[in-house]
Amino acid sequence: MDLLILWLVAAAAVAGIAGLKHRTVWKWFFYGFMIWPVALIHVLLTGINKPCPHCATNIPRAAKICPNCRSELAARPVAGSERA
Repeated sequence: MDLLILWLVAAAAVAGIAGLKHRTVWKWFFYGFMIWPVALIHVLLTGINKPCPHCATNIPRAAKICPNCRSELAARPVAGSERA
């Protein structure tokens, strides 16, 4: 019984970290429940995504075009690049 509780807590931790990185929480919970040591390492090594402002699909932060809706994403201005 204690092992099951530990397994559920570990799976919830994996899912929580995935949620912070804008990943699908329930998929990562299932992945973490099945093999949580591997899933924990995997989620820690994955990059952080951002939602597309047009279709809300999670995309890589460096994306300039959304792979789902093909809309162009506005580039963030770099600090100090504004000209007076």
